[in-house]
Amino acid sequence: MTKQEKIREGYAKFLFERTEHDSQHCAKSYDDLKDKGFWLWLADEHLKYLHSQGAVIKVDRELPNLSMGKHDCDYVAGYKEARYEMLEAGYVAVESLTEEPK
Repeated sequence: MTKQEKIREGYAKFLFERTEHDSQHCAKSYDDLKDKGFWLWLADEHLKYLHSQGAVIKVDRELPNLSMGKHDCDYVAGYKEARYEMLEAGYVAVESLTEEPK
């Protein structure tokens, strides 16, 4: 399951759990629902709006290792310095909040 799918499912569950339900006619929990279509649709609509406003997912990642060849010392040192400065300035990797159409 992708990050986007986990967020979508979790948000649908969040919406269901914060809505009052007639206990005679509705499942007691999101996991007991036979048809989650409405809740997934509602989550999709909210996520589309957030996406249109520029919301993204911050991605945890490690920076690539750099090999130090004897002719690359100046290049690698400059790259390491630039990489450090970008992290200090708050640059991060992000992914789209919604699934991109394929």
